[in-house]
Amino acid sequence: MGLYARAVRLVRSRANWARIATYCVIAAAAVIAVRNALVYPAIVGYDAQEAIDYAQGLVKDGRLPEGTGSYYTPPGFFAIGGLLIEVAERFDYDDVARGGQVVDALAAVGTVLLLLVLLRLLWPGRDLLHLAAVVFFVVCPVVMKSAAMFHPEPLSMLLSTAALVLAARLLLRPYHRLLVAAALGLTLGLAQLVRAWTLWTVGVVVVVLAVAAVTRRAERRPLLAALAVVIALAAVVPVPWYAHQLDTYDSALFGQPHPSEPVWSRRPLGFFVGAGLPEVVTEPYRPSFSGQFLPIAYAETWGDYFGVWRWLPNGAKTASDVRRELVTMSIVGLPLTLMAVAGWMALLALAVRHPGRATERQLIALLPLAALAGVLYFATSYPTPDGDTVKGSFMLTAVPAWAACFGFAFDEVRRRFPRGSAALLLGLAALALVAAPFLFAPTGA
Repeated sequence: MGLYARAVRLVRSRANWARIATYCVIAAAAVIAVRNALVYPAIVGYDAQEAIDYAQGLVKDGRLPEGTGSYYTPPGFFAIGGLLIEVAERFDYDDVARGGQVVDALAAVGTVLLLLVLLRLLWPGRDLLHLAAVVFFVVCPVVMKSAAMFHPEPLSMLLSTAALVLAARLLLRPYHRLLVAAALGLTLGLAQLVRAWTLWTVGVVVVVLAVAAVTRRAERRPLLAALAVVIALAAVVPVPWYAHQLDTYDSALFGQPHPSEPVWSRRPLGFFVGAGLPEVVTEPYRPSFSGQFLPIAYAETWGDYFGVWRWLPNGAKTASDVRRELVTMSIVGLPLTLMAVAGWMALLALAVRHPGRATERQLIALLPLAALAGVLYFATSYPTPDGDTVKGSFMLTAVPAWAACFGFAFDEVRRRFPRGSAALLLGLAALALVAAPFLFAPTGA
C-alpha cells in the first residue's frame, strides 16, 4: 500500500508540474508578444502600409479601398485598428499603429489560452500533451511574427480557435446545444469579416458536425438542429461584405479575376513537389526555392523567408549572425514539424477508419488539411514569381491544430516508451530554449 501511495503521489506531482509549466509558458508568451508589439516597427510587417491606409480610410472617411492595397480583405480588423489609430492621433502619439499591434499580441495570447481549453476538452487529464502542444504553438515563429504586426491574421486565428472550442463543446456536452450553436455560428460569421482564410474553419466545422449527426443516431435530431443554426448564422453575418465584393469586383473572396489559363497549368510541377533541399536548411531565405510551395511555407513558418523579422530585402541578408540564426531555426523546426505531421496523420487515419469515434477530434485532423488545400489553391490560382502568395501567415489559423497534433504525437510516444519520457521532455525543452531568442523582435528591424 505504501508503494502504491508513493506511485499515486508521483503521478499527481508530475501532473501538477506539467500544469504549472504550461501556465509559465503561456505567461512568458504573453510577455514576449506584448513586448514585441511595443517595439516592432509596424511599417516592416506584411503589407504594412496597405493595412494602415485601409484602417485610416475606413474610420476617417468611411470608405473601403477600391481595387488597391488590401481591398480584398474584410474590414473587421481594420475597423478596430483604425479606431485605435484615431485615439493615438488625438493624443499626438507618434506610432499610431501601435494599438493595432497590441490587439494582435493579445489575440495571440487569447489563442493560446483557447488552445489549452480545447486540449482539455479533447484530451482531458493528459497534462503533458497540453504542455507539449502549448510549447509548439509558442515557439513556432510565425505566431510571434504575426502577433507583432498590424495585420488581421492573429484576430482571425483567435476567432477560428474560438470556433473550434465551441464546436468541441457542442459535440461533447449535450446541454444548451442550440445556444452554443448560435455562438458558434456567430463566431464563424465574424471570423469571415476578418479574413477569408477562416472559410476553411467554417467548412471543417460543418463537415464534422454533419459526420456527428450521421454517426450518432441517438443525437441526430438535436445535432441537425444545431448544424442548421450554425450554417444559417455563419452564412448571414458576412453577407454584406460578400455582397459588396460581388457588386464591385469579380469575386466575393479575392476581388480579382483569375488568370485566363486553366488552374492546373498556372504552376509547373516543381512548385508542388519541390523540396528545396538543401537550401531549405542552408539558405532558408528569399530568393532560394522561390518557385516551390512546401519549402517556402516551411521557411516562412519556422524562420523569416520574406525578410520581415530578422533581415530586410534591401539589407545585409547574408550577414553571418542572421544567417546562422535562420539556419538554426530551420533545423529546430524539423523534429517539431515531423512529429506534428505524424500526429496529424494518426488523427486523420482514425477519422477515416472510425468516423463515429471521438468525432470532436476530427476538428483537429481536418483543419490542417483544409488550410494546406486552401493556401495551395490560392497560390496556384494567383501565381507570383517570388512566392509572395505562400506567406506562412496565410495558414496561421491552422497553427493551433498543428500544435494539438504535435502534442498528441508527443504524448503517444511518451506513453508507449515510458523509459524515454525524460529524454523526450529534455529534447523538447532544449529545442524551445534554442528557439527562444528568435521569438524576440529586434528593436532595430
